[in-house]
Amino acid sequence: MGLTSSVGRRHGRDSRNRIADQKIVQDLLNRIPASAGGAGGSLNERMVEGICSNKLHLAILNFQRKNLPPQLADGHVDPGGRTLDAMERMAKINDSLIAANKAIADAAERASRYKAKVDQAVDQMLGNEPGSATWTVDGSDAPLSGAVPFMAGPGVASVARIPVPGTSGLAVELSPRGFVPQGGSTSTVFIQDVTGKRHLRLDYGYNVKTQTIDYHWNQKGTFKTFGIADHTPVGAAGRVAYKAAKYLKYGGRILLVVGIVSDAWSIVKSSQPLRRTAQVVGGWAGAWAGCEAGGAGGAAVGGALGEGVGAAPGGIIGCIGGGIGGYFFGSKVGGFVYDWAENTFFTPLPAAEQPEE
Repeated sequence: MGLTSSVGRRHGRDSRNRIADQKIVQDLLNRIPASAGGAGGSLNERMVEGICSNKLHLAILNFQRKNLPPQLADGHVDPGGRTLDAMERMAKINDSLIAANKAIADAAERASRYKAKVDQAVDQMLGNEPGSATWTVDGSDAPLSGAVPFMAGPGVASVARIPVPGTSGLAVELSPRGFVPQGGSTSTVFIQDVTGKRHLRLDYGYNVKTQTIDYHWNQKGTFKTFGIADHTPVGAAGRVAYKAAKYLKYGGRILLVVGIVSDAWSIVKSSQPLRRTAQVVGGWAGAWAGCEAGGAGGAAVGGALGEGVGAAPGGIIGCIGGGIGGYFFGSKVGGFVYDWAENTFFTPLPAAEQPEE
């Protein structure tokens, strides 16, 4: 709600100075830094109907002298006037700067926490953490006996889209598609199409059916596929699945980054970097393919055993197992192909004479 009457003093006489209008002007001045002519949060005057305090009057004058032509500095704010317009504009600019600085600070803090986790994992890999042992990386398959394959499985599963056979395009994911509320989704497991319009998701929150806060399924367009109505409560198994998916989503992504960093380090320190590169590329390609194949198989088995909804845990477990196995297999194949190409000599074919026309 804007200013309804004048605030301040003109030629030593008080204006209308309604308390509600004084509060608007005082709030605007407090939102503007002192360096820009505002009060910078220093105004906290007791307001009296019809009377403008000396401190508020001087604050208005100070703002006008710094931001308006001299002839307009009269210690008075009119509805729709240039002084009010300048105050509102500068308050909005400062609010935007504060919001931007906060967003930058929050992003920097999150990045710092994330970097600390990766640094700790790398320190453990290098043996710099108490109780950790240094990895031996010599260009052979040393990382395959360590943790990288077991990072690849849950790491890929945390970001993969695991197809559920026989559901016309539905897949298991740990992040929502389509519309997401401003505060984020309260679900952790999603069986959804690529648009997110058809979905079955495991949710925690207020259930309109039971009128309590519980774990339950929400669905749209999937009742014929799974036979589960909207707001169907789940028991202890659903609670375990909800929390496990939440941990896998974030923990798996950390493992994914750490696994990639570990493999990159193994390439740098390898005595045969090209061979190790072939292993790493083959390993991660195998992990993705294994996750998709294993996840689809697990979803099919889980769906059959769990009356449809078992597709979610079955698909995730199958993806993790397939990702681990795929990394092992792909890495071995990458090394084999490199060795074959390195030790194979190709004899050029003799040039053939061009046939006469």
